[in-house]
Amino acid sequence: MFRFALIILFFPLTTVSQQQQLSLLQKSKKDTSRVHLLLDLSQYYFSKSDRTPAQLDSGRIYALEAEALSISLHYPLGEGNAALLASGILRVQQQQEKGKQYLKKAMDLFTKYNYKDRIGEAYEETASYYDQETDEGVINRIQYKEKAVAFFEQAGNRRRVGDVEKGIGDYYGMLGKYPEASIHLKKALNAYKSIGFDISMEGLYDLMGIVASMMGDYQEGLTYGLLAVKTSKENKDSSLVLSTIYNRLGLTYLKLTQYEDALNCYRLALPIAERYKDTSSILIIYANIVNALTRLNRLQEALTVEKSIAEKYPTKDVQQLILREITFLGIYRKMKRFPEAQRYCDHVLTMSALKSQNAAVQYFVYKAVIPLFLDTRQYNLAHKYLVINEAYCIKQNTPIDLAENHLLWYKMDSAQGKYLSAIDHLLITRKLNDSLFSETKSRQLSQLKVRYETEQKDQDIRIKEQSIQLLTKKGELQQTFLDKERTTRNAIIGGSVMLVLMLGLGYNRYRLKQRSNIKLQVQQDEINRQNFSLKSLIDGKNILLREKEWLLKEIHHRVKNNLQFIISLLNIQSAYLDNDAAILAIRESQRRMYTMSLIHQKLYQSDEIAFIDMGKYVCELVSYLRDSLVTGSRIHFDLHIDDIELEAVQAAPVGLILNESITNAIKYAFPDNKAGIITIKLLYTETKEILLSVADNGTSLPEDFDLKKKGSLGMTLIETLSEQLEGALNITNNKGLEIAILFKEEKSIRAYAVNDKM
Repeated sequence: MFRFALIILFFPLTTVSQQQQLSLLQKSKKDTSRVHLLLDLSQYYFSKSDRTPAQLDSGRIYALEAEALSISLHYPLGEGNAALLASGILRVQQQQEKGKQYLKKAMDLFTKYNYKDRIGEAYEETASYYDQETDEGVINRIQYKEKAVAFFEQAGNRRRVGDVEKGIGDYYGMLGKYPEASIHLKKALNAYKSIGFDISMEGLYDLMGIVASMMGDYQEGLTYGLLAVKTSKENKDSSLVLSTIYNRLGLTYLKLTQYEDALNCYRLALPIAERYKDTSSILIIYANIVNALTRLNRLQEALTVEKSIAEKYPTKDVQQLILREITFLGIYRKMKRFPEAQRYCDHVLTMSALKSQNAAVQYFVYKAVIPLFLDTRQYNLAHKYLVINEAYCIKQNTPIDLAENHLLWYKMDSAQGKYLSAIDHLLITRKLNDSLFSETKSRQLSQLKVRYETEQKDQDIRIKEQSIQLLTKKGELQQTFLDKERTTRNAIIGGSVMLVLMLGLGYNRYRLKQRSNIKLQVQQDEINRQNFSLKSLIDGKNILLREKEWLLKEIHHRVKNNLQFIISLLNIQSAYLDNDAAILAIRESQRRMYTMSLIHQKLYQSDEIAFIDMGKYVCELVSYLRDSLVTGSRIHFDLHIDDIELEAVQAAPVGLILNESITNAIKYAFPDNKAGIITIKLLYTETKEILLSVADNGTSLPEDFDLKKKGSLGMTLIETLSEQLEGALNITNNKGLEIAILFKEEKSIRAYAVNDKM
């Protein structure tokens, strides 16, 4: 149910490679720097995930060499770290007794010199000597880890507090003590948050989600499960851990009867497990997929998936065969295909006879065959296995399953007309369910009590720490008061002497200040006169600027009106033409003039007479082209526009390029009224240049198509306007056509405007 993290000794390692460390070691002198290099190399070999026995031997040799050098240098921290590393390596090499001797030496050194952080690491190493496969071993590990937390707290090492609290929560989960697990996992989260640590947090969130679900709080379980997925994606984690997170999130959705969401999670987990070829995980996830499909009543799909699993992953293991055929039995029973279900039932009973009657797999056998016997009215066989299942449930102490067994018995007796017996079994079912409800409530109250007592204990500790700090501060304040009294006495004596000197100096400064004030008053009068003259000049300049802005807006307004008048004249002229090519040329000219007209409209409507908001401009231009070319809803425009304002000198060629590119895409990219997408981008790049891009997902140009040889007026305009922008034109022909231009923003007018305001 829970993941177990490998315990690694924490040392302040360098970031250089192994080869660099070896090179530095050869050149190093026999000092503390050499000790650190030896420890780094030892830790490197010890921490390798694919370490070999030879590499462990190398790690131990480097640790012992570091220990010997530290002794000769009288360097106790290095000696203790070396002994701690040697303990870890010897423990992995199954030399437990020798390893414990080195651990004791490290602990003694750290305690003697009060290295609190290292004492915490020594307690962590002590915990590793206990077997986590037994409850007793897990309890011992928790005890030593709690001691480690206390020393990490004293050392102020919040990162390690979080790591160890996470491990304690994991171990409490193994023991089934979920309230305690929840408390410690939340302590780990708080420790990480207190230092802003957010690296690889998905493991912690996953554990918190599992614990919450096991406590029956599926909503909290779902919240942390989704947070684990989000964190994994942000960290770009594609390891097998992500498959586990998705699978567990699916189980939580299943508990919440959100079967579609559960199915989606399983399908996200499956490809990751298949990429790592983890057969065990693959079979578990497939079983969960079939279960979700069955609950969604997508029985044929569930049957197809189960058949493909059986074919792709054959097995000779009796237990796996029983579980697989139980799945087929359940699917066929729900499909009302009782003959096929009966064949699998007979085969399952034959194989289950080979297993012990108390084997865990018998639980699944009884749950599968009894409903089939009831559906097919084989009441004698149903009665036989109801009796057997009742004995099994009583022996295994599973009241939920016992209540379900009596409910099935009630259904069988009711179907046979044995109403008194049926009522008895129904009463037993209700009694067991009531008992389970009471037990659940009692357990929840116990969990709340544990949480309350733990929080109360933490609060008492905090109060004691605050009291100690208060007494310490009180003593410091008393000492400060005495020092202040002595300082005050000396200050009074020195102050008296200084006062006499200051009075003499003060009178002298008073006379000097009077003379200075007279000079300053004369200067202030001159400044006021000049300020009045400057204000008059600025007011006149502002009047001229407003008149200039009004004149510019009026010019832009008239230019826009003139362009609109020309468009109207062209529109009237086209009514008297019967040449399609001429009409088409007029329409293209009208669109180009509208593009220019829209720029002048924006200039006289905006407060900024020199700059155009390109976001609004592009949206209006696209809307006009969509309407004028009658695209309807078959062509979708996908706009990506940054907050960009361009001067008119750049906005005009950009608008014309957009007009030519969009018109070309609408007319030629989607023949036969096909639907499609035109993507328009006007974005800042990382180099602060501007990228203008128009791309479609329509028909691509032929591979031998040469734009230079087969140029058109539109393409010629695009090339000429790109040169005017001093930009780089790039035309890409891949699953549609993309025209992209990269150019620099003209800032001369804006810089002038800013400087003018300053």
